[in-house]
Amino acid sequence: MPIIVTVHVDVVLTILTVLGIGNRLWGLMYPNAVVFDEVYYGQFVSLYMKQMFFIDDSGPPLGHMILAVGAYYGGFDGNFSWNRIGAEYTGNVPVWNLRFLPALASALCISLAYQIVVELKYSHFSALIAALLIMFENALITQSRFMLLESVLIFFVLLAVLSYLKFYNMQRCSFSVSWWFWLFLTGTACALAIGVKYMGLFTYLLLLAIAGGHTWQIIGDTSLSNGGLARITQGQPLEIAFGSQITLRNVWSKPVPCWLHSHKNMYPIRYDSGRGSSHQQQVTCYPFKDVNNWWIVKDPGKQELVVSNPPRPVRHGDIVQLVHGMTARLLNTHDVAAPMSPHWQEISCYVDYNVSMPSQNLWKVEIVNRDANEEVWKTILSEVKLLHVNTSAVLKLSGTALPDWGYRQLEIVGDKSSNVYHQNMAWNVEEHRYGKSKAVC
Repeated sequence: MPIIVTVHVDVVLTILTVLGIGNRLWGLMYPNAVVFDEVYYGQFVSLYMKQMFFIDDSGPPLGHMILAVGAYYGGFDGNFSWNRIGAEYTGNVPVWNLRFLPALASALCISLAYQIVVELKYSHFSALIAALLIMFENALITQSRFMLLESVLIFFVLLAVLSYLKFYNMQRCSFSVSWWFWLFLTGTACALAIGVKYMGLFTYLLLLAIAGGHTWQIIGDTSLSNGGLARITQGQPLEIAFGSQITLRNVWSKPVPCWLHSHKNMYPIRYDSGRGSSHQQQVTCYPFKDVNNWWIVKDPGKQELVVSNPPRPVRHGDIVQLVHGMTARLLNTHDVAAPMSPHWQEISCYVDYNVSMPSQNLWKVEIVNRDANEEVWKTILSEVKLLHVNTSAVLKLSGTALPDWGYRQLEIVGDKSSNVYHQNMAWNVEEHRYGKSKAVC
């Protein structure tokens, strides 16, 4: 079986990286003399090269050690008198190597800035502008060309910010290898920033505050039980997308929960009362976990039943179709009386009998507890109403048990008469998976 490897290359990011390296490394040996704080950091580098023990009480040692790495690979023996600014470097001082790592760190900051803006969900054009501003910022160019620590510090700070944003944006892939990698890299980059200069501590505190805010948003979005919060942390995707496979639990079904359910049995052609039905596939609310509780959220304009890459989240106001997972039939309602509650509409999964009753299977998602009009439908957190597009009926639980032909399961109806919200109209996505998604974590 052939092994297929797919590689995605961001051409803009690649070009920015190459240009940034050229921008920062060009003419790195000029001037060939001690500049500003090189007179200070050079002394520590010489001590490292001579393997002499010393106590550095000016700050963390990591930055000086990074500069010493460049000196080591340049073959510097440590013999230079760092006694004044402007002193000419002698032939044994590898100036290019001493200045290389700060310059490289500054060059990579351009790429990091580009990716940070992208992770913040701004356009690639905005990210390009941000990267170009950093590339041609005169103070950063000047600072990066000498044996100083500021460029290294900025690199680790930006790496920490980018890593956290990558981690936060991977909620749909929680506990995957990539999710753990970015979380680990966030902590590592924060530690490295502090190891270069104590000012890096402020980056750690900033990310800690942001993470606390994000955690509070998740907890505060709804009155989650411990079980509900645990479900989020079990790796389920948070955002419902077109192609998601879900189970829908009625919010009103307490203390015994029940889930939107269908099976291959049809409504009787005639009920005991003599009324006729649509003879469509039964839809009920079932108080047990069952494979027939699973539904697929489908985009009415597409045939695909898998999540795209990247996923397209379902938002408040979107029109969807719900495909029953086991029978592949669409959730439907007509202007036909419900079996036990004739003042409401029957809910079914559509069966095409080639009669004059076309399918009416479009549903509008309305997030009841939303904070914004374009809020994304979320696992556990969102309480949604499903409004039938053709008849304006709301999918709800009547609470009445069906007869033996319905296996004593609870009746689901469409209510188009009530303008008053009740919890029997609201549904939670309790279980969620992308299934055969093309999304890669």
